Amino acid sequence: MKVKDYLPLYGLLFNFEYFTMVDGKEMTVYELFENYPELEITDTHLSQFYYFDLGSLQLVLKDDSFTEKSVVSYLRDLFDQYRQSGGDPNLWLKETLYWVNFSPDHYRKDLIGIIEKTLLDWTENFDRLPIDYCYEYANDILEVESSFNILESIWLNNPKMTKEDFLRKGLDLGLWDKNYELIAKRGSIYGSGKRLLANLYISLKGNSINDNIDHKKVGLAFCEFFNIRNNPNTANQFKQFQRGEGKEIKLIKKDFKLNS
Repeated sequence: MKVKDYLPLYGLLFNFEYFTMVDGKEMTVYELFENYPELEITDTHLSQFYYFDLGSLQLVLKDDSFTEKSVVSYLRDLFDQYRQSGGDPNLWLKETLYWVNFSPDHYRKDLIGIIEKTLLDWTENFDRLPIDYCYEYANDILEVESSFNILESIWLNNPKMTKEDFLRKGLDLGLWDKNYELIAKRGSIYGSGKRLLANLYISLKGNSINDNIDHKKVGLAFCEFFNIRNNPNTANQFKQFQRGEGKEIKLIKKDFKLNS
C-alpha cells in the first residue's frame, strides 16, 4: 500500500505532531504524507499510523467542551467521513468500541457511557439492516431506527421469518427498492401497492406477525413503512388486510419459504 492510499479510521493523524522514519530520516507524519505519496508503507508505518490516529481521537475526546450530544455528533461525523471515503464501517465500529472497552481511562468518565452506548446502538443498527440504506443516503441513524420500529411494533419476538430476512427477501424479489419504496407493478404475481402489503400480512400473520393486533394497525404500520399514502376520510381503507388474495398469498408463502 502506498502512502496516498492509506485511509485512517478517524482522519486525525495530523491533529498532533507525530514523528516517523523513512530510510533512516526522521520526519513528521504530515511531512511523510505531503512529500512521499508514492512511498510503500511498511508494517511499522501501519502500526504507527493506527496508534497515532487512535491516540489523537482519545486526546480530542477529552476536550472539556464536549457534551453528551456533541460527542455523539462528532463521532458520527468521523464515522460518515470514513465510510464515504471507502472505509469498512464494520471495522470502524469494531475498533472504536474495542478501545473504549479496553482502555476506558483514556476517555472522559462522564462521556464514556454515552460513547459506548452509541457505538453499540450503531453496530446493532448496521448489523440488522439488510442494506446500507441509512449511510448510503446520508439519513440519520435515529430516523432509520424509528422507521424500523414501525415493523418492530407488529412483529413476534420469535418469528418464523425475521424482519431482516423479510426485507431482504422482498428486495431480492423486486417488491421494493433500497428506499423501501414499492416497485412491484400492477399484474405482479404477488400483487402491488396496498394489495401486495395485505397479501404479505396475511402470509406472515400468526407465524411472524402478531395475529392479536388489529388488522387496521398492521395496515397502517405497513403503509407507513413502505410510504403508501392513506386517506383518513376513506372508509374501510384497510379492508384488504382482512383477507388478501388467495393465489397471490400462496405464491408469497412459497417464495418467502413460509410453508415449511
